[in-house]
Amino acid sequence: MRFRALVFGFVALGLVFVVPIAPVRAREKVHVVYAGQRLGSIAHRYNVTVEELCRRNGIRETAPIRPGQRLIIPDPDSKPADSKSQASPGGVAPSVQAKSANDPGAGARARVHVVTRGHTLTDISHRYGVSIAAICRASGLNRDEPLDIGQIVIVPDKADPDGDQARRLRLAGHFDQDRGNGDSPSRSYVRYLKKPWRRGYVSLFRYNLKWKGYVVGAEGELLGQASTRINWLLGAEEDGPRIDPRLIRLLAQVSDAFGGRDVRIVSGYRTRSWVSASKHKEGAALDFSILGVPNEALRDYLRTLPNVGVGYYPNSSFVHLDVRGGTAYWVDYAGPGEPPRKHP
Repeated sequence: MRFRALVFGFVALGLVFVVPIAPVRAREKVHVVYAGQRLGSIAHRYNVTVEELCRRNGIRETAPIRPGQRLIIPDPDSKPADSKSQASPGGVAPSVQAKSANDPGAGARARVHVVTRGHTLTDISHRYGVSIAAICRASGLNRDEPLDIGQIVIVPDKADPDGDQARRLRLAGHFDQDRGNGDSPSRSYVRYLKKPWRRGYVSLFRYNLKWKGYVVGAEGELLGQASTRINWLLGAEEDGPRIDPRLIRLLAQVSDAFGGRDVRIVSGYRTRSWVSASKHKEGAALDFSILGVPNEALRDYLRTLPNVGVGYYPNSSFVHLDVRGGTAYWVDYAGPGEPPRKHP
């Protein structure tokens, strides 16, 4: 097999390293690293795992990458051969298996782990003998975010080393708790409900912007200062559409329902969208998440509200909520910055 050589010259040290790079196969891509990129963000962009990316390029997960470095992106449809399944250490988590050939990931097994005090992704990884990357992919988690007590973590089988099959099971709803019949939402949110310390008080943040304060007064009125600050944080300018007052009230209601936890705003008012009739353009929509509450639980709670649109994005980090004259629910499998995708 022929190899191309990637040469890094370190003039200050007077050293030259020659690193062998395997030829690029059909359907594989070459990515040129730019400043600020990490292995995790590159892997997410191309829908591959960090392990696959490192294995294909012969580097370690902890290895630094530099601007200008060329990385081969493996074909996401070409997976390594499954290893023989082994019993998971502990073995206390219930397992789920796709039972028919029509199920996503048919024949795959995965476990549900409920987080208790002191648990970390490292602990769970060691306990079940699977990688953190596989657990995060199966569960839709960010490995940098702390786990919350009572949180559900999907643990893939050892025969599913990248977590893809367990992820398909999750997206197909195999791990939903207390699932309702038909299109009825489940009650997975119940375990996360908590009485707020201060009713009508919210804690919001968006990138480097933060605001905390009362939204609803003692008589149930919407406070003017709160409306002004929320419009500012959600990107609504004075010469354009303002954030719908009903959406602001719902934001306070949802915050109260989950104990006043920090609310992470992803998007509020904006002028550009893949959808021409987007509620975001009217100041009537919000993309957000709540720290410590799985997006699936947040989704199921929002679906109990009247006259709202709820969008679930399993490949992104938020849930969509908008106010409208009726009720709507949809699932969009698109990743960040991608056009809408109705199928996994």
